[in-house]
Amino acid sequence: MGGPYNVGQSCHVIQDGTDLTFINEKGDKSDGVLVAKRSEVIALDWERGLTGHLTDNASRINWRNGTWWLKDQQ
Repeated sequence: MGGPYNVGQSCHVIQDGTDLTFINEKGDKSDGVLVAKRSEVIALDWERGLTGHLTDNASRINWRNGTWWLKDQQ
């Protein structure tokens, strides 16, 4: 689930080791990486490398552009 502009819309993260694929609420995809030492992710194809900080035991990504994604609790 994303926010603040896309509240309630599905966003997805697919993980294979440290390689990630991010899929936003519009279905746009970005390759990404996990930087475990810094609790950070990077969406390589968005905004020239959009960084996000993992919080709340990795259940939330706070993106540098002011948006966030929350892990679905279901």
